[in-house]
Amino acid sequence: MLETIFSRLFRKAVVLSQRSTFHLAYYFEIERKTGCIKPVRNWHYKAFQLIWIVAAFLVLPGFLVRCYLLFTAEEGKEDKMTIFFTAMATGVLVMFVLFASVFIRPEGVGRFKACFETMVVMEQTFLEFLPNPKCGMGTKVTRAVQRCTIMTQLIHMHSFYSAPLLGFLVGCTKSNPLYTMLREIYNFELHHGPIINLVLRIVGGFGFGLGSMIAFSTTGTCCLLIIYCINCLNVWTLFLEPITGTNGGMRLRGGLFFQNAVKIYNTLKIMTIVESNMLRDMLMPYTHHIFAVFFSTAVVVLQRSTFHLAYYFELDKTTGCVKTLKNWRYKGFQLIWIVATFLLSGFLVRCYLLFTVGEAKEEKMTIFFTAMSTGMLVVFILFASTFVRPGGGDNYKACFEGLVVMEKKFLVTRAVEKCTVVIQLICIHCFYTAPFLAFLMGCTKSNPLYATLRAVYNFELHHGPVVNAVLQICSGVCVWVSGTIMSSTIAICSLLWMYSINCLNVWTMFLDPIKGNDGQMRLRGGLLFQNAVKMYNTLKIMSIVESKMLREMLMPWPPGALIPKSLLP
Repeated sequence: MLETIFSRLFRKAVVLSQRSTFHLAYYFEIERKTGCIKPVRNWHYKAFQLIWIVAAFLVLPGFLVRCYLLFTAEEGKEDKMTIFFTAMATGVLVMFVLFASVFIRPEGVGRFKACFETMVVMEQTFLEFLPNPKCGMGTKVTRAVQRCTIMTQLIHMHSFYSAPLLGFLVGCTKSNPLYTMLREIYNFELHHGPIINLVLRIVGGFGFGLGSMIAFSTTGTCCLLIIYCINCLNVWTLFLEPITGTNGGMRLRGGLFFQNAVKIYNTLKIMTIVESNMLRDMLMPYTHHIFAVFFSTAVVVLQRSTFHLAYYFELDKTTGCVKTLKNWRYKGFQLIWIVATFLLSGFLVRCYLLFTVGEAKEEKMTIFFTAMSTGMLVVFILFASTFVRPGGGDNYKACFEGLVVMEKKFLVTRAVEKCTVVIQLICIHCFYTAPFLAFLMGCTKSNPLYATLRAVYNFELHHGPVVNAVLQICSGVCVWVSGTIMSSTIAICSLLWMYSINCLNVWTMFLDPIKGNDGQMRLRGGLLFQNAVKMYNTLKIMSIVESKMLREMLMPWPPGALIPKSLLP
């Protein structure tokens, strides 16, 4: 079940790890003749060992000393972004040194490959034990596999694409940790001309970006094995858990026989030994329980952050369907939107003052958080205006259900499995990550609401620490709750927006003729001409339904940028 996606991601990780060092320093390669992954023992591997030695014994001690000096220096000597990026870079470097120590030992690369291949072989053996793989495995197993697949793809995208790109972006700024550390050792900005400074800045940015690519690709490769080990044990252990069958009797998932269950149990014991021997060489996997408890606790708190006081949709307990509200909770949401509209004018004035006269008075993080909060507030007001208007929630629900009904008509002709990783990524960010970041921001003194109140009346100067602490806690809770409300509303609107774009995009492709194996032009999926005409007419209706709904949202407009021109009403 899991071996397919992890084998594919492992091969991609090998290729991307080679590209991250421009094919100069790596530890795995794909053999051209057989297509198998094999360890490297030539000068490429020695180059990677040299990189690890430089990172562990030269760069990391320098970064640790730099962090100590930054956190003990006088406040205001270095800007907050430099301190933040230096601390983050030090943490990433520690992770790289710990993870990459597995590959530095001569037998480490071979053991890593052997462990991965053993896991794949064992899982294939488990599949052979199931008498009928298509037999119902239960929602628990299905959800575990889906959750593992989605999270693994997200971590893979972050480690090999997003994080290295962010590393290059940080390397291009003056807050580049490597650049600032070199400047602290010798102030070349003061003693040399702009050309020398520009050259050193480019070199520092390139070195930091390249280092981030190597660190994140190595960390991502190791995380791939860690995630595979944990989830493979978790999924196949569920098959040993008895469930209630349709006749009320107890049975094993997947129609598993008792003797095969015993074999799976014994094989799982061997799998734990293989995994523990490999993961013992890594120190990072032993801390995953700490992170799991921390983030799961935060998610549970964030799910209840709106206190069930202000919203516009709810699930009907009888039917399980989504229905719109017209009670006091809906009026509470309308009141929040009105307050946010008035609050936006204050934040806009605050941004203007910060970017014109307050740049030297306020720290950079306060300016950054205030600008981000203002942008978030603008997006929330534009999106939430759909639900504030009378009948807006009903229109949204009717549009969404109309799209679902139309797509089901298409599925009679051709069933299509659409990739949902991007939509799930947006939902995870809006419902979990963004509110959690708002909570963290609300706990700092750079909290935009706290800083705005302090600029209106300096209570830190005229009152004691108790009043200041109470005001800081109140403003932090307000930022947290408002961040949760705004991000959840934006996510719900974005859900319909993304569904509209992708549904039209995917089904319009079926009307685009392609060449068949015989060289003749045909429609995708064996679509007949009369069904193509029906699909085209339904897509025109779909575009009208979508445009009427999206016209009420100011963010996705105009529709010409989203809807194919041939289908615009």
